[in-house]
Amino acid sequence: MIGISDKNAPLLEPLKKTYEIEGQKITFESGKIGLLIDGAVTISDENDNILFVTAGFKQDGLNEKADFFPLVVDF
Repeated sequence: MIGISDKNAPLLEPLKKTYEIEGQKITFESGKIGLLIDGAVTISDENDNILFVTAGFKQDGLNEKADFFPLVVDF
């Protein structure tokens, strides 16, 4: 797994893309928040901001040919 440490975080440049979808500007940004997790992206429009994060782990004995993985959502 490739990861970064918090001391390397200032060296990263965030990726930001804005698209117009049905007349509304939607911005996707990664590399600014949640740098120590496996994946994080913020999605924002004129009114709202949403942060999506994902984390994975490798467990000994986990079948790598499995066709599904359990999903856990914490609020």
